[in-house]
Formats: sequence, C-alpha cells, structure tokens
Amino acid sequence: MSTISPRSGVRWGRFALVSGILTTSYTSQYVIERKKWWSQETVGFHFDSKIEYAHGLDKMAHFYGAEIQAMTNARLLEWSGVSSSKAALWASLMSLAGQTNVEVHDGFNAQWGFDVYDQLANVLGVSWFYAHERVPALRRFDVRLSYWHPNAPPFNKSKDITPFTNDYSGHVYWVSMRVWDLLPASVQPYWPRFLQLSAGVSLNRWEEYPDPDAYLSTHISVDVDWREIIPRDSWIGRTMGDLLNRYHLPAPALQITPRPGVLLLFVGQ
Repeated sequence: MSTISPRSGVRWGRFALVSGILTTSYTSQYVIERKKWWSQETVGFHFDSKIEYAHGLDKMAHFYGAEIQAMTNARLLEWSGVSSSKAALWASLMSLAGQTNVEVHDGFNAQWGFDVYDQLANVLGVSWFYAHERVPALRRFDVRLSYWHPNAPPFNKSKDITPFTNDYSGHVYWVSMRVWDLLPASVQPYWPRFLQLSAGVSLNRWEEYPDPDAYLSTHISVDVDWREIIPRDSWIGRTMGDLLNRYHLPAPALQITPRPGVLLLFVGQ
C-alpha cells in the first residue's frame, strides 16, 4: 500500500484505522483457524482435492466468501480515501492472500490437504469481484446467499451443532439479474427498475461427506436491487446497497428441479 500517492486523496487517519481493522481481522482469523484446525496432527504438504464434496456447493461458498471479503475490504479502503480502482485491486489481493493462506495450511494437515478446486473457487471469486467493479456491464448480475436451517441457533440450543460455514444444507446460492437493463426500451416502463430475477441452487439432506442421499435442487425467485432503493450519493449508501445485494431475502419461488413446484415463501431447505 505504500505505492499510494499522497495526492490520491487518502485520509491518513482513516487509512491508519482501516489498516488496523484489516490487520486485526486477518490476524484473528489466522489465530482462530490455527487453534481450531491447524493445531492437529501435521504432515508434509500434500494435495487432497474433492470437487464432489457437498455436491460442489462448498466451492460456491469459497467463491462467495472470497468475493464478499474483497468487496468489504474495498469499501473500507474507499472510506479511507483510496481511489476505487486501487481499492478494488488491493482488496482483491488481500482477499486472495487470506484465502490462499487457509488452503496452504490445510495442505499440512493430516486430515485434509491443499484442495485445488477450493483454491480455484477462491481465485474465481476474487476475479469476479474485480471484474464486477471495473466492467459496468457485469453489474447487471450479483451473486447472493440465503441461509436457513432449523437446527441452527437460536432454534437449537445445543453446542453440538454444525457451524454456519459447513452447514451446506442451509446454504442457497443465487445469481440475480437486473432485468430492466436487458429489456427493450418500449417495455422498460412496465418493469420496476428495482425488481430482479434470481436463479438459485441448494443442497438437500446433506450432513457429512460422503452422503449418498443428498441432492441438489434449483429455483427461480425474485430479488430487490437495493442500489435502486438506497441513495448512492454517499459512501454509506453505496456500501449498504452493495452489501444488501449480496443477500437473498425470503421471497416466492419456483422450484425447477428435481420436483417442479411453487413455494409461496422460500427461505431455504
């Protein structure tokens, strides 16, 4: 970050605060992961790649996690006065470095290994964020997450529960599309600018790997483009709109596979 020029508009007090927040965040992540996972038996660096794990939905989790981490980093850097182009680049590199650090440490763990497909998903997630920031046409699309699981807190008070990050039966990943932008000009007045369509995929009956009873289902639903609702003339407005556009709220949905049907309010499996 030392390449940032004093003439770039950086507000150095904020920049110092953001640097402290990011350093603390990544250090805390490392300490927690080291205590929870990497303190177990270690071996020589090795690979253990499972593209079929959780029917591939965990790869979507890596993609989404890398993307939203990069976006959060970028918005913090922008708040400190870093230009949007530099913020996007530095945030992408920080996110990828953090995700890669996890994969490399997994490569020395006797129970796991470096997963090439996980790392590829990390790279694609960061790349999508950077392209999304730099190419206006790509902003017609957003990757979103919804989560629901009746066994998760506060409904389940037991300490013996699956962490959110591994509870793939509760994850639904969506790609939302700004329909208004793609309509002919003659039709646009009849379609609300804030109304999006989304395609989603979820995992059912999955508890642990391998699970032969688990299966994927696909859905079509509607979404709200918060960037059309929240004014974007301030940093907080832009940030809130972008963050909310990474989440899918409960909404009516059509289930496409494996059994077509109508869901009046889809919250997840």
